[in-house]
Amino acid sequence: MLWIIAFLASAFSVDEFKKFLNDNRGGLILSFDDVEFPDKDWLEYKLLKSDKTVKSIDPEDLPKEFCPKACILVDEFHRKTVNQDIEWMLYFDYTTGEEIYCWKGEDDKTGGEYEKIHFKNRKIASLHNHPKKLYSFPSLDNFDILENDFEDYEIICANSSFWIIEFKGILENEIRKQIISDLSNMFREVNREVTLNFDEHEIGITIDSIYSQYMINYLNIYYTNVNIKKMEYA
Repeated sequence: MLWIIAFLASAFSVDEFKKFLNDNRGGLILSFDDVEFPDKDWLEYKLLKSDKTVKSIDPEDLPKEFCPKACILVDEFHRKTVNQDIEWMLYFDYTTGEEIYCWKGEDDKTGGEYEKIHFKNRKIASLHNHPKKLYSFPSLDNFDILENDFEDYEIICANSSFWIIEFKGILENEIRKQIISDLSNMFREVNREVTLNFDEHEIGITIDSIYSQYMINYLNIYYTNVNIKKMEYA
């Protein structure tokens, strides 16, 4: 355990280290009694370097319910993960900016186990990045928000844009299945048409652009209680 404390002390300032030791957020604090060191993802995320050259996320483009600290958190997350080849995910309280859970993904996916008790009496949003090799738009898995009664917002940070999905409550299972099925069929159709009609170097960008707009139009027309929007970086 001593080597862990020494490493932490060298990585953080004195004040930061004191705050770290007094952190009581449950899902993020390190468990020195666990040999698997389960919260190492959060520590690794905190040590990621921010890319100061990337364009910032305008707080005005984020939901009005997001407090200033939450807006800073989103922009910091983008700067830390914009050059990462894997996905990272954070759950946070958007009224306080408090980070609650953090996971480091594997290749093109992310996720983790969490205890819902830590979300009680909090206003929860999730935040994850899409590396450059992935499309910017939400994947079908990102629509898990429709069955998470504890989660109000899902934000996806891509290289030059970000997405916000807002849904509060739980959508009926059959309706969720219908949305996933429709979006899946829509993507296959777009992929087929673009692959047949565009040059190889244009395929990825074109699919992203066309399917993104189809997804937005589809949800805005047929499921108005699922708010979704795509924003370019300021």
